Amino acid sequence: HFLSTLDSLVISYDPEKLRQIIANLLSNAIKFTPEKGNIYLSIHDEKIPGDPLALTLVIKVKDTGIGIPESQLQHIFERFYQLDNSQTRKMDGTGIGLSLTKELVKLMEGTIEVKSPPTGANKGTEFTVSLPVRRQLDAEDQLQKNTPVIIGNNESKTLLHEEHVSYTVSNDKPLILLVEDNADVVAYTASCLPEYRLAVGKDGQEGFDIARELIPDLIITDVMMPHVDGFEMCRRLRKDEHTSHIPIVMLTARADIESRIEGLEQGADAYLEKPFHKEELLIRIKKLLELRTSLQQFYSKRAGINAIEVSGNVQQEVLVETASPVVNPAADLFIQKLSAIIEEHINDEAFTVEQLCRKIFMSHSQLHRKLDALTGCSPNKFIRMIRLKKAIELLKDPTRSITSIAMECGYSDSGYFARVFKQEYGMTAQEWRSGN
Repeated sequence: HFLSTLDSLVISYDPEKLRQIIANLLSNAIKFTPEKGNIYLSIHDEKIPGDPLALTLVIKVKDTGIGIPESQLQHIFERFYQLDNSQTRKMDGTGIGLSLTKELVKLMEGTIEVKSPPTGANKGTEFTVSLPVRRQLDAEDQLQKNTPVIIGNNESKTLLHEEHVSYTVSNDKPLILLVEDNADVVAYTASCLPEYRLAVGKDGQEGFDIARELIPDLIITDVMMPHVDGFEMCRRLRKDEHTSHIPIVMLTARADIESRIEGLEQGADAYLEKPFHKEELLIRIKKLLELRTSLQQFYSKRAGINAIEVSGNVQQEVLVETASPVVNPAADLFIQKLSAIIEEHINDEAFTVEQLCRKIFMSHSQLHRKLDALTGCSPNKFIRMIRLKKAIELLKDPTRSITSIAMECGYSDSGYFARVFKQEYGMTAQEWRSGN
């Protein structure tokens, strides 16, 4: 039953958050109301004294269902909490819907309350959501502050479609791929990750396909999913040249030691048990992403493109001492393979990133994201650094002219070679030779 004291109300608000709040409350009411019961959705507004444009929008969802025991009312908004937590419970669910609803209400600076009379005609449950809103007169200014997104991550522009697949690559923030078939878990996990861009896949096959296309910085996956489970997806990701380097966090209710061992054997970097702690998830993500720095130093060294510093007039390779990273053999092989292809075409000035992509069977964006993750270099810079590494080797031979060295390294214009060399090393090729 829909009950409203308003014929219409034009206000500034976040439509996606409000839609999900109401959908979650109605879904919860339907789940716990028996056949021939009643559910009431009512809406009214309350004026705020002193501001003719400000008001409170009050939304109530009331049912005549089984109700909530008084002893459990205080826990109802806790994540992963379920009224019936037995193995034989009749109602399906994750215990995330109401927790997520409270988070969304909080993001909209509102409040949510619940009451459930134990007996009598009013038996059932009633949720009351109160949201501060403003009339449309200044809506344009307000909307600029409150762009409609699902979890309040305005900068990411990440929206969750009904298929639970949405992604963007236009931002410098780390991109995380979340692979999960339960919409509530997706939404709640997304609410924990406001500092990251998010891509979402609803099963292991879709997650694998998205990972190959986007090359995310990190993957979070459930284990039990339709079509392809998390273990199989993890195995495929580790075997695929596009995705072998990506850190993987398994997030699952399967916490037995056999499952943990299997996940780690298939290549997972971390294994978190549901219900998970938001802080632990964020720290795991942070530390796994930080490992990229030491890995980038390692792979740059493997490719021979270490940073160079000037000490007086002497060029010296800088080898930053860090704890030895756990090296992925497939990623190491990829860097060596890429370097070999470039070195094979080292004197070909016309050799481009596009040609390199075709030889490595990747798109430009795929190669860019993988190389950036492994070495911190773009494809163009990686080619340039391989060329300059060769130039450094040849400059050690005093009988070689700088012009011939430039041509052998793919620079027909010696003037351009000089500018590139100085830009990278802070001195000309002749100055480098004189100092060594």
